[in-house]
Amino acid sequence: MKFLIAYNNDTSDEAGGHFAFCGEEMELAMEEHGFESVVLTPPSLTNELLLQSLPTCHICFMANHGDARSIAGNNGDIVSLDTNNTLFSGKLLYAVSCTCAKELKDSLLADGLRSFWGYDNKLSIWYGYPQYARSCMSGMKSLMDGKCIKEAREEMIAQYDHDIAELEEQYPNDSYLAAALLDNREALVVYGEDDLKLSDFE
Repeated sequence: MKFLIAYNNDTSDEAGGHFAFCGEEMELAMEEHGFESVVLTPPSLTNELLLQSLPTCHICFMANHGDARSIAGNNGDIVSLDTNNTLFSGKLLYAVSCTCAKELKDSLLADGLRSFWGYDNKLSIWYGYPQYARSCMSGMKSLMDGKCIKEAREEMIAQYDHDIAELEEQYPNDSYLAAALLDNREALVVYGEDDLKLSDFE
């Protein structure tokens, strides 16, 4: 099984710091599990290099700015409604990116994508609070531990609930921290057959 890890590593703003942290977490997880991977970061975060890498990759992880129609790359979209997405057929995409579950998800599914994990609203990010990265990465980590999509989705929701409660307890005077993470949980969209596991994408 081979992973494609594509992420923005620009830490000059909060969102970029979050994407970089999540991408680096994925790289560490690859090493721990012994999975092979291709890593795309700027200036290699391009649709051209994505298309070159996809034929040999089964699982795709992306972390960058996005909207309803696209996920950003370096000087252009790495994937969008306007790119050739047929090479996503049969694969799983796990996206840490705003709003891409609105339109991009359905377009990728029409091209044969087998499982999609992402968000249908803007992601709230408060960099420096580990609950945000822990929650959004938990689904992929469950999948990598051998859980099926149904189990991984349930564990991800449970992680969100735990982290929301933790923020409420630790920062009772900063209720916006827990509320923003709750918004992220509510925006989560997971598509795929319940019993699928990562091993089914080999």
